[in-house]
Amino acid sequence: MWSKIFQTINNYGKTSNIMIQRIKSQLTKSRIKQLVTYGFVGGFTTGLGYVLYYIFIVQFGFWYLFSSAVIDPFAILLNYLMHRAITFKSTGSKRTQLPKYITLVMLNYFAGLFVLFVTVDLFGINPLLGKIIAMGVIFTWNFLALKLVVFKNITTP
Repeated sequence: MWSKIFQTINNYGKTSNIMIQRIKSQLTKSRIKQLVTYGFVGGFTTGLGYVLYYIFIVQFGFWYLFSSAVIDPFAILLNYLMHRAITFKSTGSKRTQLPKYITLVMLNYFAGLFVLFVTVDLFGINPLLGKIIAMGVIFTWNFLALKLVVFKNITTP
């Protein structure tokens, strides 16, 4: 019995090492640069959207839901355009990419709610930490989906 347990642990270690080597082989400088750029572009557009939201509410006195309803579509469009031009340097068809991007945004919204629900209600994690976990999951998922689906015509060495 113990030999099977040790063999399983040893095999798990070998599998983990293989997975780590595969991940390391994919982490080229250009891919890391693209991931960092993705983070900066997303952070910039999110920050700009929040500043505009703040101005609409505090300076102009608009209702918070109206402010969000007006600003969010522009922030989403700006995010798409900046990722297209800066992060992924895409030359593909906007006619096919934009609908994919909008679909991804909607999926991200519901996926974020799902991850938040799982972390808070099923695992009992604090909602503030659950939101951070959900944001991390969506950040990673979104990068991969943009790279492999929305802007898939781009290859990174």
